[in-house]
Amino acid sequence: MRQSLGPKLQPRPQSRSRKPGFPDLVKKVLGAEKCSGCAACAASCPYGVLGYRGERPELDGECRFCGICAKVCHKYEFDRGKVEKSFLGRERLDSEPFGVARKIVAARSADREIRKHAQDGGVATA
Repeated sequence: MRQSLGPKLQPRPQSRSRKPGFPDLVKKVLGAEKCSGCAACAASCPYGVLGYRGERPELDGECRFCGICAKVCHKYEFDRGKVEKSFLGRERLDSEPFGVARKIVAARSADREIRKHAQDGGVATA
């Protein structure tokens, strides 16, 4: 009978609290058609496994589930109440459908080419 020289290693159970990865982003953002096309996820991947084709991020390698792509995605998990409290001092009331605001304005670039290529009407670009 052969004797083991080292401790018997058990497979580590998969953690229930693993960080999110690109597959989670696909499910919550891309699958729900919430992606704004900002490419923050692809630009921030420290392993370089996210590419960007057309208007969608794509996995070019093996996701390491580091959580960074989900953390930088403004559409992944957004806690409106936390943001309102942090920036505006309070959460919106039920009677405030547009949130805590002094006034609401609508704007877009007058340049059709900018509107064609920019997000949200090209206001920041123009």
